[in-house]
Amino acid sequence: MVSAHEQAIIIPSLDPDQRLLDLVKNIRQGHDSQLFIVVVNDGSDASYDNYFDQLKDYPRLKVLKHEQNYGKGRALKTAFRYLLDEQSQISSAVTIDSDGQHTFEDMMACLEEAQKHPEAFIFGARHFGEDVPLRSKFGNIMTRKLLRFLTGMNLEDTQTGLRVIPSQYFEPLLDVEGDRFEYEMNMILFAKKHQIPIIEVGISTIYLDDNASSHFKVLRDSFAIYSIFLKYIAASLVSFVIDLACFALCLAVIGHQNFTAITTATVIARCISALANYLMNRLVVFKANSRQSLLKYGLLVIVQMLSSSLLVTAFNHWLPALPATLIKLFVDAFLFILNYHIQKHFIFPTKEDVNGL
Repeated sequence: MVSAHEQAIIIPSLDPDQRLLDLVKNIRQGHDSQLFIVVVNDGSDASYDNYFDQLKDYPRLKVLKHEQNYGKGRALKTAFRYLLDEQSQISSAVTIDSDGQHTFEDMMACLEEAQKHPEAFIFGARHFGEDVPLRSKFGNIMTRKLLRFLTGMNLEDTQTGLRVIPSQYFEPLLDVEGDRFEYEMNMILFAKKHQIPIIEVGISTIYLDDNASSHFKVLRDSFAIYSIFLKYIAASLVSFVIDLACFALCLAVIGHQNFTAITTATVIARCISALANYLMNRLVVFKANSRQSLLKYGLLVIVQMLSSSLLVTAFNHWLPALPATLIKLFVDAFLFILNYHIQKHFIFPTKEDVNGL
């Protein structure tokens, strides 16, 4: 049984309906002890005040209010801040949407799992079958595949709003970027960075009225979510362009395309682009600065330089009609993919990689 004195429920809400009241009623009726509930009114129109006013009659329930709509991420941060300041006995909190997409039974299953794994994030994972609205299914599958490719994290549901967060992470999560739906994705990347396990619990997949109640803005919020991935891609592309430009410039200055010239140009270009890439990854993407990872990164750069030089030289010999710069374009595109997976598994491994999970 989940302890009411150690667990809290966070419900962010914007322009709610009767389903918010039903959710709170089901929570109170479905549990012998009263779990502490925090409802965040994220700048709802004044015409919805009646729903929030009805909640104030419940014991162990706090309604927090934003004067304007800031977004779901900001609502979660407001709740984390309140629990830290006013409810320090709370050991973890479960976030749940107010639009009827999560059941009381699924919420309790996640809380029970959290007690078995007090250091982990617990995610309620939906299954995206044929009956799921296209925009929700496409967005989640796309994000899931990108997340797996770029980070190696294999999650069934990256956009679930049903999550259990241990209280020791409330404070650092306040500094995680994002005020809207992108905050939930940044939370996943926060877990990867700090090697926090994410355990998924299968839950019901519920979409009412084709998910018409969702406040997810397809263009704006999708761009915010995918911009996280674009940082990594952009850093790699900028470094690639720097490398290619420096390589071409060096060959032009040297005036030859033999092995010595290509090797010299490769070394100079790669040193410059590697420095740029490392700084971008350190300051923007991975934000990691351990001596061990820097040493591994340096060794990888050396191996990649030699590989690039040998492959470009070989193909230049076999295909003399093609410019060496064009050959390098294709060679380094292949090495880029290989390099990513080496970094993922050996230079910046997650806890799952280390444990072989």
